[in-house]
Amino acid sequence: MVYKLENEKHFLLDCLFYNEERNALKLWFLVVKNIDFYQLDLTQKIEILFTNNDPEFLAFLSKHVFTCMRKKKDLLNNIFYCTIILY
Repeated sequence: MVYKLENEKHFLLDCLFYNEERNALKLWFLVVKNIDFYQLDLTQKIEILFTNNDPEFLAFLSKHVFTCMRKKKDLLNNIFYCTIILY
C-alpha cells in the first residue's frame, strides 16, 4: 500500500477514498457548467477548483468538502473504536 500526504490536490483530485464523492463533483461540472472534468489535465482542474468564485460552485464545493471530511471522520472514529475494543 502506498501512502500519500493529504494536501488539497490529493484530497480533491487523487485520493481513492473519496472517489464516490469526486464522481458527484465531476457530474456537477458536466451538468451545471457543461465542463467535462474527466477530460481536463491536472493544471486545468486545479485552476478551476482554486480560482473559481462562482457562488453556486463554492456552495457545491463546500458541501463536497464537508461530505468528504465527515466520511474521513467516520472512518477514523471506527478505527479508534475498534482499537479500543481489541485492547
